[in-house]
Amino acid sequence: MRRSRSGAFAALGLALLVLTSCATPTEGPGGSATSRVSALGTDRASTATAAHAGSEPVDRPLTHTQIAQARRELMLVATQSNPSSGAADGSRATGRWPSNITSGSAFGTDRGTANAAMGEPGAAPASEDARVVVCAEAHGQFSTASQSHPQGARARVFSYAIACFDGSSGDLLDWGLNNHAVTGDFENRVSLDVTTPIASVVG
Repeated sequence: MRRSRSGAFAALGLALLVLTSCATPTEGPGGSATSRVSALGTDRASTATAAHAGSEPVDRPLTHTQIAQARRELMLVATQSNPSSGAADGSRATGRWPSNITSGSAFGTDRGTANAAMGEPGAAPASEDARVVVCAEAHGQFSTASQSHPQGARARVFSYAIACFDGSSGDLLDWGLNNHAVTGDFENRVSLDVTTPIASVVG
């Protein structure tokens, strides 16, 4: 799995547009999918680091706002990575969950620990390691078919998707696909409802 960076998404449709048009997947260690997402407009992720790093406990219970955003981020990644047609699923327009996601959870930690749990220790700059993040993880079937591929490369399907965002600002920092769950025992991990439609997809 490889990290990506982007400004916070304002709406589901905008997010899907950014992910679809800007992501360039490659293959990472252990057969993982690498996805880089270009920032759209002002990238608040880089300017917020100093203000949020180490400013709050990383293992505190998630807030209702964080849980709501975790659900939205999972829907975005799952819809973008749906092996079936996203349009046919209707998720983008209606807020319904795509059929390729079967379960989800979220937890809070620091960015250094999150990257290590995703199998990429040191992926972010050392100055980012203490940054408080919330990670949302989904299990299901997630394909790279809708993303650009190097010539001759074929789409692959993975079993897990994860998206991590800044715990305070909500900026999306890292997302990717893998064939194994993140490692580690996070005491504040909570299950996410991946069946009830999301009434509002505005971030």
